[in-house]
Amino acid sequence: MKESEQYQFQDLIRDLEQGREIEFRILGKAHTITHFSEGWQFWEENEAKVGPFDYASDLLSMIRVNGERLESHFLQGHVELMYVL
Repeated sequence: MKESEQYQFQDLIRDLEQGREIEFRILGKAHTITHFSEGWQFWEENEAKVGPFDYASDLLSMIRVNGERLESHFLQGHVELMYVL
């Protein structure tokens, strides 16, 4: 991805479908979507917040940050990508 391109929600979905894990910031707080033997989980500042779920898509539908869906934060430009592992 070029520096000028912003990481979009569709990029996140694609990367998770490939089994990758994502680290990013929303409004200054660190967040991670990881996959363990128990399933997919969403973490905020080293605390498990949502999950585990068998499928990343199920997890994504349940994530809320400050009361808003994760996709909404992407659309508003609140997400800063850190790592795709």
